[in-house]
Amino acid sequence: MKFVGIDLAWGEKNPSGLCWLELQGTALTMPSHPLRPVGHSNVLKSLDEIVASNEAALVAVDAPLVIPNQRGPRICDALIDDEYEAKHAGCYPMNLGSQFAANLLSFSDKLVGARVQARLQFARTTGGTSTH
Repeated sequence: MKFVGIDLAWGEKNPSGLCWLELQGTALTMPSHPLRPVGHSNVLKSLDEIVASNEAALVAVDAPLVIPNQRGPRICDALIDDEYEAKHAGCYPMNLGSQFAANLLSFSDKLVGARVQARLQFARTTGGTSTH
């Protein structure tokens, strides 16, 4: 089982960050230094290299991948800001009018689509015996 964290750059020109831990028995290890791929397609390629299609993984992405609002902050951003803004730990507001919105939603679609396709292919080739 792998645990992958992605600090996703909002644009295509800045590097993202990926790191992962691997659980083998009761030992949790960090098998490599973090990666810093530039461009969302390279983030997905790095993820494919880290996690095989038949391997269990929990992937956490630090980026707004669900953006339902046309303007203003998302409800979740406003709630976090209410709680943490005084501690200088608020959120960057995201909405569909942002210059980054289309890029982030495209990454979200590719991330979900690629994982679903990989799981379907694994199920087809193994007769559906996937345990994850």
